Amino acid sequence: MTTPSLSMAHNNFLFYFISNFIRRKSISYLGAMRWFIVYLLYYDFFYYFMHRLLHTRYFYTIHKIHHRKPNPDYIDFYNVHLIEVPLTSVGLFLAMYMHKIYIYQLISSILFINARGVLAHDARCAFMVGEHHLDHHKYIYCNYGEYWMDYIFGTARKIVNSM
Repeated sequence: MTTPSLSMAHNNFLFYFISNFIRRKSISYLGAMRWFIVYLLYYDFFYYFMHRLLHTRYFYTIHKIHHRKPNPDYIDFYNVHLIEVPLTSVGLFLAMYMHKIYIYQLISSILFINARGVLAHDARCAFMVGEHHLDHHKYIYCNYGEYWMDYIFGTARKIVNSM
């Protein structure tokens, strides 16, 4: 395949993607917030299950790169195996497949997810996002996702008060 045909294939893919997956009409602020939340819910739900899968003995060899440090800092959010990125992003891909996406809400969701992940990996930011994920790095068999997901599925770390 020559370069012009590669370019043509690339352009055809972009046209297909834009015409089939991106909504072009504008929406209200309430609609924008709704779709932002929908993308986050899809992501959080599938991230939780993919993250639990990565902690099984079959997949932990991939995920252990992320757990090298028991006390991570902000950059460790991005310290993952190359395969983890598409695996943990299944929720966003599924949202794109199930619903035509609003591109600005999708970009906003991705930026929020990244900011939340960076903050969750840095003890200096625990006052903003809590220590839920930092505990996951210390005790790797609990706290797989957002607190509400761990609470629903019974995987939130139980803190015992000694009073």
